[in-house]
Amino acid sequence: MPTQEEFKLDGLIARRENIFSRTQRCYDVAKDVERNPNSSSKLEAFSIRYDTFSNVVQEFHSVVEEIVILKQKLKQDEAPNYDLLNTFDDLYSTIEYLAAKCLSSSTPDPPESTDPDRRLRMPKLELVKFSGNDLSVWPLFYENFKYLVHRKTEFAKVKKLQYLLGSLTGKALVTCNAFEATPNNYDSIWKLLEDTYNDKKYLAGLYLDRILNFRSSPSR
Repeated sequence: MPTQEEFKLDGLIARRENIFSRTQRCYDVAKDVERNPNSSSKLEAFSIRYDTFSNVVQEFHSVVEEIVILKQKLKQDEAPNYDLLNTFDDLYSTIEYLAAKCLSSSTPDPPESTDPDRRLRMPKLELVKFSGNDLSVWPLFYENFKYLVHRKTEFAKVKKLQYLLGSLTGKALVTCNAFEATPNNYDSIWKLLEDTYNDKKYLAGLYLDRILNFRSSPSR
């Protein structure tokens, strides 16, 4: 007869599969919106799913961690399914990117001011993308985003946040899940990215290694 811990393990596995299935469905709806950006019904369906999607990353990783610990306790020497974790993170990152891209574009612009100095248009920016995997990209992303978006006092924080989330992928985007994606949290999210990736001592060492490797290259 299964023990209480084995029952708990079965429940955790079912919960993990449920979260993954919900994420997959949200991803499918998001991609459907991307293919049909003018469909209000598809956009509404995505918006409804996305509104109930907060904290899903923390929940999924927490469940996976509980499963691994419980399996070790039950002496089931099964390695964590890192492919599943990577797939989940890819799905989630794409959902966040499409939410920033599609849901923000569906919001009508406010009436244009009659004051010429206030008629500001958000530009189409070609921003550097940052995933968090290659830290050598961080300085380029950081200076690019800071100059084109972050320091622009005429940009509302809701737009800055949309630009920021649309420029991040992978681990860097997941890092932002420490805060709810709201305009009021934009400064906190930006500071979190700075604290996480703007390690000048590490970056200096990284560049020094590359210079030394370049100089020692046989072709040189």
